[in-house]
Amino acid sequence: MFRHRYRALRIMYRTKNRYHSVVFLGIMSLIIIGSGMFSGCAEKKEKIMVWTSMRPVEQDVLDSLLQQFSSKYPDYDFSQLFYPNEEARINFIIAALAGKGPDLIHGASDNIGPFTDLELIQALESRLDSVFLNGFLMKPFPANTWLNGHLYQIADRIGNHLCLVYNKNIINDPPATMNELIELGI
Repeated sequence: MFRHRYRALRIMYRTKNRYHSVVFLGIMSLIIIGSGMFSGCAEKKEKIMVWTSMRPVEQDVLDSLLQQFSSKYPDYDFSQLFYPNEEARINFIIAALAGKGPDLIHGASDNIGPFTDLELIQALESRLDSVFLNGFLMKPFPANTWLNGHLYQIADRIGNHLCLVYNKNIINDPPATMNELIELGI
């Protein structure tokens, strides 16, 4: 755009007849104003971007659900973008700090701490009906992620399962408690 403005000024400067310069500036003004004025006339869909760390099968399910939702709400255009867990966290932080990024992010609950510390996400409890929120698993522990008295994540599954694996050729009897594990390590 700048290059075209510069060329227009150069042409105007070279023009000897002031009348031609005025006409040229008038035409350029109409083109610039017209392009800005009519660019908003076409109907635009609101874009909703979802970043996920889902496996391919889960991405397919989400994509079909987004298509269903999009047909019910045609003013919105839904899309998803995959990032592995750690990349999703880093990319979201960078994008959000720049005022960009997705509208929704589906990822691990351990991201909530850094996201809230940097004030990148908003609490959800004031945006959702309590009857809806109470419909989620609450016992033996709540499925949703609350931090400092605020809801930041609604879980679609529970678990970040870790396991201890041992080599049977080296350890005959695996430890049954943390104390036995510590004792074995000493």
